Amino acid sequence: MKAVHLNALRALEAVLRLGSLRAAAEELNVTPAAVGQQVRVLEGVLGRKLLDRRQGGAVPTDPARGAAARLTGAFADLAEVLTDLSVTEQGNRVAVTMTVAVAEGWLPRELPDFFARAPEIDLRLDSSRAAVDLARGEFDFAIRHMGPPAKEFAAITLFPSLIAPVCTPDFARRYGLAPDTRSLRGVPLNHVPVPTSDPDWVDWPEWCARFGLAAPVEGQAPQVSAGFGHLRFAFAGLGLTLSALVDSFDALQRGDLVLPFGPDRVVTSAYSYRLIWPKERRLSPLQRLFRDWTAERGRAHARGIEAWLASGARPG
Repeated sequence: MKAVHLNALRALEAVLRLGSLRAAAEELNVTPAAVGQQVRVLEGVLGRKLLDRRQGGAVPTDPARGAAARLTGAFADLAEVLTDLSVTEQGNRVAVTMTVAVAEGWLPRELPDFFARAPEIDLRLDSSRAAVDLARGEFDFAIRHMGPPAKEFAAITLFPSLIAPVCTPDFARRYGLAPDTRSLRGVPLNHVPVPTSDPDWVDWPEWCARFGLAAPVEGQAPQVSAGFGHLRFAFAGLGLTLSALVDSFDALQRGDLVLPFGPDRVVTSAYSYRLIWPKERRLSPLQRLFRDWTAERGRAHARGIEAWLASGARPG
């Protein structure tokens, strides 16, 4: 195919996807007249009209509309081919920044499967809550506890954010904790202050208010830094801990920890755990593999938690 035809098809695809000559021109960094001329060249080659020029703008004809999805898909495939053929400095590197909960809880148990699929990968992991400028290229992806991302980012929702009190079975027996418990006064509590704008994130007073329990008195809940490994206090039988299930799910399934108040007192927060990356970035084959694998394993994790809670949240 001649280059002029490819350029004309690119112009037509942009008009069909964006809805106007002007929007297509802005994306292609040319004038609307140049886009219109490219489409006219293609109409001359094909011998049929692709755009109806009207006073209010150009309207695609039925044949053009019918080809829109295939054109967009074809150019996306071409972009991936160019990425695959490119030699970059990154090579087989994939760099990911993520929350502490994901780095210490969910991801490590999943990674053996990924390394089996991509033994050549140079995987760089960073555990941090700090904001990261993904456009700089230091990291390819971020996994964050967040709401919908800004428009310049693509995102995949991995699993929901669930919060519930956890403790050892022995601790629950010692303090008589059960689904019909009505007060936490006198129960040793661990509290982790989480810096989040999530409107549904709860602390002990908010959790108690939501489920009708008498709240602990002020000063009863020692504050533990989020990076301190707060579940250590729960495992040691030193307190009831308000935990994100991404941290504690493995221990709950083994029976090392329990949900003493049952699955009905789990809070689903407004935010979710999401994988994000710059929308305009062309991903390498290994980066696409990591993206797709993370989406697959994250959704499997979400289904596993849902099924476990529905079954009564008993150790498996």
